[in-house]
Amino acid sequence: MDKMTLNLRVNFCSWLIVALAVVVLFETETCMPGVWIGTEMSEAFFFLLTATQLLTLCAIPVALKLLNWKSIRQQVTVPDQKGAQAYLRWNIVRCAILGGCLVLNLMVYYCTLEKANALCALILLFSYSFCWPSDAKRKAETDAIEME
Repeated sequence: MDKMTLNLRVNFCSWLIVALAVVVLFETETCMPGVWIGTEMSEAFFFLLTATQLLTLCAIPVALKLLNWKSIRQQVTVPDQKGAQAYLRWNIVRCAILGGCLVLNLMVYYCTLEKANALCALILLFSYSFCWPSDAKRKAETDAIEME
């Protein structure tokens, strides 16, 4: 395992650690779960829940297909140091999209106790598992052969 794969795995695991910290904080009642329930902000709740669910629905395909976009694929397939830096940068962006949505959905779930956000968080966690960095995956994604 080389240094880039190690950096990508550290980034990957850091989002999971943040999500786990959110779960631990709310489950141990360090942060109070359901704090927004009964505050008579039903319109704001509806908007927040709808926005996080739509964000989840949009973020998953964007993050999973990010490296297949033509402009990003051209940056990543350059066979020198710039290509490696672009691959590192775009993989960090991909993990940030999914990890940020995961943490946001967990926070909204624990504050509102709406099951839909827990389901979105589980779907994001499942989708996040497809971003696990490995040397073989990096070689396949940075291959200069154009996929049509």
